[in-house]
Amino acid sequence: MIGLRRVALLALAASICTPPHAQPEKTRQDHPSPDGKLIATVIDVNKAHESRLEIRSSAGKLLLVQDHSSTDMEHGQVICRAAWTPDAEFFVFSMSNTGGHSPLGRPTWFYSRPQNRIYDLESAIGYITECNFALQAPNWIITKSNGAQVRVALSTLVK
Repeated sequence: MIGLRRVALLALAASICTPPHAQPEKTRQDHPSPDGKLIATVIDVNKAHESRLEIRSSAGKLLLVQDHSSTDMEHGQVICRAAWTPDAEFFVFSMSNTGGHSPLGRPTWFYSRPQNRIYDLESAIGYITECNFALQAPNWIITKSNGAQVRVALSTLVK
């Protein structure tokens, strides 16, 4: 009886001393398109909160996956902001790097619905330094590149 009591006390102590974030559950954020036809889901895939992006139809058909995680949790990326353009043609997401590499860079990419493809915004406008961006109808993005504000229509960047 004393042995069982000791085991119960040890189990209780372990549950009290173990921080709730020690083994976080995978989190997911769903971003339905403005017209309700697609859902972009950002999923934390590891303890470093590195991200995977999934684009699905509203019926659940997987259209595209892009994984930004790394095996060592030091060379991946975390999606820090994500949103659909008002016309529902583009899903824009900015990221921060894990592990300290390129600490000032905020890679920003966008999904093109008509092409079912992801594009790197930096290749078109230059080095992006902020996670925050603004979207204006129909598909304009406003962000900062090399310290200057840039406004560009995403529809002009796809082929």
